[in-house]
Formats: sequence, C-alpha cells, structure tokens
Amino acid sequence: MARRADFAPAGDTVHACGRPPFGAGVISFIAATITDPLSIKRVPVPEDVALADSLEALFQRIGCAQTDSDLHALLTADLSISQFKCLITLAREEHPIPIHDLAERLRLSLATAGRTIDRLVAQELVIRREDPDDRRVRRVSVSAKGRHLITGIDEAHRTALVAFVRSLAAADQARLQAALLPIIRPTPLLEEQLA
Repeated sequence: MARRADFAPAGDTVHACGRPPFGAGVISFIAATITDPLSIKRVPVPEDVALADSLEALFQRIGCAQTDSDLHALLTADLSISQFKCLITLAREEHPIPIHDLAERLRLSLATAGRTIDRLVAQELVIRREDPDDRRVRRVSVSAKGRHLITGIDEAHRTALVAFVRSLAAADQARLQAALLPIIRPTPLLEEQLA
C-alpha cells in the first residue's frame, strides 16, 4: 500500500516519527492529490502558512523523542493515559483540589475521575484527604513519590531536547538560537499579558 511519504509533494515535510504533519501541509497535499493524482505538485502557500508548516514539523520532530520518554514513563510506572493526565494536572497545583474540579478540567465523568484517583492513591502517587470544611468533598494532591515521578519525566523531556540540539550541525544550532532569541526574549507586552 502506498504511504504518505511516497506521495509527499516537493518541499512537503513528513513527520520524523513517520506520520505526516497536520494542518495546512496536509490540506495542500489533499488539494494537490485531487487536482492531479498522478503528478502531485506543491500548491503555493503564503509565507506565514509555510512558516507554520515548518514550525509544526520542528515541534513534531522534537515531540517524537519526548513522546518516547513519556511512553517509557507510563510503562515503567504502570500508568494509563488518564492516570498520567491526572498526575500532570495535579502536579501544577499548589494546593489540593476537589476531585470534581479535576474531573471538569480533564473532561472526565466524576465516576471515571474517582476510579482513576483510586488507582493513583493505591500506587501512592496521589494523596486524597477529606475537605476540612465539607466532609462530602475529597481533595487530592500529588504525593512526594508522584512529584519524584514527574521530575523524572521533566528531566527526560530536557534530555530529549538536548539530544535533538546535539543532532544539529553547529552552524544550524547557531542559526536556530539566533532566530529564537528575539522571539522568546520577554517583552513589555508579554509581561503585561502574563501579569
């Protein structure tokens, strides 16, 4: 069976994991296929869309290694996707939150969130306590063991980023750094938006 990579229009990018990029790149590919299925040509796109395609390909290439580290963490800790999402969400909180709040944020039913928390509590990754002001409410937070796991995942993400940078030629590293610095440098507008 023909693969996406076999019919990639000239200049198009195939995901580093073997998957095609999403968004405008795929749309232009489909449009070209419909127009001329035997001789696919690159459909001209505006510069901003071309840049978006390039950024998407870059993020996906970096994301491949990070996804691998996440999958390794899931397998090592014996976590489901739902459990992993709960753990990550709780790790962002400074204080324990009610289970129903967690369910709303993750768009889970209260019953599903409750079962997920049950498993995390059994693995000692999450602490569940009764709300002192309302005994009907249960509040949850990440345990020390859970935070240790999250820290390991963060370090794996960092390692994946460093590995990606080291895979680039020195000249490409310098060009990427020069291009990114003006974009990521804090600006008054950004600081105002974050305030």
